[in-house]
Amino acid sequence: MCEQRAATSREEGLDEELGFWHRWLRDRGDPWSWDYDRRTNPRAPLQTDYRELIRAHPGARVRILDVGSGPLTTLGTRWPGRRVSITAVDPLADHYNELLDEAGITPPVRTIKGDAERLAELLPHDSFDLACATNSLDHAYDPIRAIRQMLQLVKPGRHVLLDHRAAEGELMGYTALHQWNFRAEDGRFVVWRPGLRVDAHALLEPHAEISVRAHPDEGWLRVVLRRSQRSA
Repeated sequence: MCEQRAATSREEGLDEELGFWHRWLRDRGDPWSWDYDRRTNPRAPLQTDYRELIRAHPGARVRILDVGSGPLTTLGTRWPGRRVSITAVDPLADHYNELLDEAGITPPVRTIKGDAERLAELLPHDSFDLACATNSLDHAYDPIRAIRQMLQLVKPGRHVLLDHRAAEGELMGYTALHQWNFRAEDGRFVVWRPGLRVDAHALLEPHAEISVRAHPDEGWLRVVLRRSQRSA
């Protein structure tokens, strides 16, 4: 019975998520028109905080993975002197692409379908210069597994960047797809929900150096993981 309720809740969450994006695309992002303009601009610059985590000499090709990107990645595609290639992945990609086509929108980057927990089955290991997830892993079935998959896909010594509202599940009342919270405890990365606390720092330390940093936006948490030179 519990599994049935969970499945029903997730189905309702999917409907709510797709309904939000249908309205967002139809209304060109209103009231967040600036976000719509950024996501649909094929010449938007790659943001500075992403560049700072990437070692790329002039002329290099830079490969970035955006996990849980939604219908339109937030990442810019332009970096003077470098060639930026973005792979955007989301489990709802097929639905999102239908919505984009209905709205007559050609995205700068087309999202492909994939679960965060199974990325390593979809994409080549050791191939990305940066992997990021922005307010998306609270949707995951298993956020720790998802992060481990991201670490497998970046090159040794490269970074995984996680930006999330610190208590997204709490703020959303654990409705729809919002099932997890991220927080810092004495500088350590913790993932939790009622009845379950996961010391993510301890589980991920064998694979990466981890730092919890101040996020530009209050109420958000930024976690940066640098993959070890050993295999993730």
